Amino acid sequence: MISDLMAAITILAKGYEVNIVINGIDIGVTSGKSESFKLFGQTHSMVPVLPEDMKNLVCIKKGQNTITVKFKCLYNASKDGLTIEIKAKEQFLKDEFVFILKESLDPGSENTIQRVFTLNDCNN
Repeated sequence: MISDLMAAITILAKGYEVNIVINGIDIGVTSGKSESFKLFGQTHSMVPVLPEDMKNLVCIKKGQNTITVKFKCLYNASKDGLTIEIKAKEQFLKDEFVFILKESLDPGSENTIQRVFTLNDCNN
């Protein structure tokens, strides 16, 4: 069955070395800058046509999802810190998030955070 399970992740990471793994899949964040990606469920209609370099964005599922964020503050980090937000498709217009992480570290410090967030399939 085709599903429209999709979410968006926004990473504000100026001055941070960041690695994000969702459900065991490294989503390929480029450290030290701001980025946004769409994340897809396995049965999303876009999955068959995604370019090879975007296959790592097929990482979410209905129900509980595990996110692991490893990050290190570099010496030129933004005073605003690191922000990571995930918004599910049905929440795009409501400006609600299923996951928010806001952290600030001292230069040279590092941390790893693991959390669970829940997604519901829009078809159900």
